[in-house]
Amino acid sequence: MKKIIDLFKLKRFIVILIVLMLILIGISVFLFLKHGHKNVTAAPALPVVNILSIKKVAWIRKVDAIGTLKAKQGVKISAPVSGTLKDLSFSSGAQVHQGELLATLDNQDLAARVNQDEAKYQLAQQDYGRYQKLNALRMVSSAYCDRYRSAMAQTKAQLAYDQAALDKTMIKAPFSGRLGIRCVDKGQYITAGQTIVSLQDISVLYVDFYLSEKEVSDVALNTHVKISLNPDDQVTWSGKIIAMGSELDEKTRNLAVRAQLEPPYKVLLPGMYVRVSVLLPAKAPVVAIPQEAVSYNPYGNFVYVYKDGSVHRQIIETGERFDDLVVVTKGLQQGDQIVVEGQQKLFDGAKVNIQEQDTKA
Repeated sequence: MKKIIDLFKLKRFIVILIVLMLILIGISVFLFLKHGHKNVTAAPALPVVNILSIKKVAWIRKVDAIGTLKAKQGVKISAPVSGTLKDLSFSSGAQVHQGELLATLDNQDLAARVNQDEAKYQLAQQDYGRYQKLNALRMVSSAYCDRYRSAMAQTKAQLAYDQAALDKTMIKAPFSGRLGIRCVDKGQYITAGQTIVSLQDISVLYVDFYLSEKEVSDVALNTHVKISLNPDDQVTWSGKIIAMGSELDEKTRNLAVRAQLEPPYKVLLPGMYVRVSVLLPAKAPVVAIPQEAVSYNPYGNFVYVYKDGSVHRQIIETGERFDDLVVVTKGLQQGDQIVVEGQQKLFDGAKVNIQEQDTKA
């Protein structure tokens, strides 16, 4: 009897287990039919890209060069004579005006000599004046007047000579501008020609550069230029050519050219090396596209051309570059539509969705 009861309990347990399994299978089938089927049949999302319709543009040619910035005026201030620095009347980096006193050498002996010369000259003037009056009254001969006139001229010349020597000990700014860092100290003995400080007038900046013999024929006065501090710098300064050399350098066959920049100059300083782009007269219209549209590859540069909902890889040949544009010499023509954004996820023949159609270029 006990065996019959145990057998009955075992059968009931098996039946319950089968029912639970059937319920789980039914739930799984229901969820699959409701959600899984949609995931399987739903089409994958297409890549979204921006495209550009190609138009021919008037291409501005350019010639690149390396130039050096020059101030309107710039000198190394120095003393014309040797001596001990008695006083320095400026601060490094200060703005000064023309004629402003910058430094003074020890000049006490010269100052005393000038005072002596002035006294002699005044006395000579008085003597000449008295004898001139006496000669008018015919009380002395004209020879006396000539003698005292000559003495007065000699003392005047000596005064001018000593005054010039005194002036050389007082170094003044030859023009208005900004001073650099002083190179000497008060009390220091300096020799004639030794630099005291640099003075630069940066109210106007020039850029000096060279063009090759082949490039000279396309360049003329008033040709526009652009400069930048480095290739990746988006900040540029404009200017125009104001002077060209009269002959080519015999060794390099290059011509010296100077352009004047338009203010403001901001961070530009004399002596800087800059990249110069000379903007030459425009050529016939060409196909030019944004550089970001081009995929550069050792085996050939290419772009993705859009047509009828899909894109195709097109090998191209490129030429000159200007700003963010590059000339396409082969592979594209006016009216083609190319991908300018989103090409990283594309492949040849890929279906795409258009997010925006760019009209620039």
